Amino acid sequence: MAESCAGSSLLTRGFCEHRECAKPELAGDPVCVRLKETEEARRLRQ
Repeated sequence: MAESCAGSSLLTRGFCEHRECAKPELAGDPVCVRLKETEEARRLRQ
């Protein structure tokens, strides 16, 4: 997954990661796991 977003700027990297992590085959990728945990923690705080 890191290769998919490697050319992204700092501004667009988050969007790229979110889009790529929506793909089922990347669910276990460390970046996607961290993103999911972060989103879940944010959701629980609200």
